[in-house]
Amino acid sequence: MPGKVMRVCVSAIVAIAWWLSLAWVLGGQAFSSVDMLLRPFGLDDFTGAIMLVAEVASSVVLLFACYQLISNRLNVAFWRVLAAAYGVCLFAVVMLKSVGVREVNFNMVDLLPQLIEYPASVVVNFLLFVPVGALVGWRFRRPLIALPLGLLGIAAVEVVQYALGLGIADVVDVVVDFAGLCLGYLVADVLRLAGVGLNGDGAHVRFARSAPREGAVRTAGMRLGLAAAAAVAVAVTIGVALAHYDYDPYAFMDGMTQEEFEAAMMDGEI
Repeated sequence: MPGKVMRVCVSAIVAIAWWLSLAWVLGGQAFSSVDMLLRPFGLDDFTGAIMLVAEVASSVVLLFACYQLISNRLNVAFWRVLAAAYGVCLFAVVMLKSVGVREVNFNMVDLLPQLIEYPASVVVNFLLFVPVGALVGWRFRRPLIALPLGLLGIAAVEVVQYALGLGIADVVDVVVDFAGLCLGYLVADVLRLAGVGLNGDGAHVRFARSAPREGAVRTAGMRLGLAAAAAVAVAVTIGVALAHYDYDPYAFMDGMTQEEFEAAMMDGEI
């Protein structure tokens, strides 16, 4: 295990990298989305300050989380609070980012313009569901049961969004969210097959490895290989599609400015 100074330095580097990345995303493409998220609560005048607080707070939390992971000594209370905060963020991003909008989109081709115009949003949606998949993978051992249930759960969220006027019931969101869930499930499943588990005294836990059962390592390797092949195939397909896709990022605005378009969306005119 690295020394204490090394653990602190590595954790600090990760936290600073996170802060810079988050500041770049929130200060760019995601600013308008955060502004729309805060508008129903009358907080859109404080968007910049709220984002700064979020950047600092999340970076500090990540610093402590990384230090505990590197030290292999996890404080149970800390991770429970972190899980609760993650749940609140997941609910807010999924259910509150488009309050007042009620639309349906079954066109998978829309993944391409979304990747071009809102790559940060697509990546955030993907990453948000990785912990969900990890939890599913840690609790359920049969992928043929767990993954279809996860897909149904994500689809149900989209239906609720539409029914309550909280956003667009979008097949692209279903696919992106499910891809994140599958990645989280794969990681947790491979760790479990490799014999990795949690041991502790109640207040603290640590990762420990036991001897995997016969054939588990081979099964884990096969699943990782299949997942890698699928990821490469998807990446190549999307890359080829993007290279040949003729996209006008302003066509959908019909001559409106960004501010006029967002105001029209909030008023329900689009």
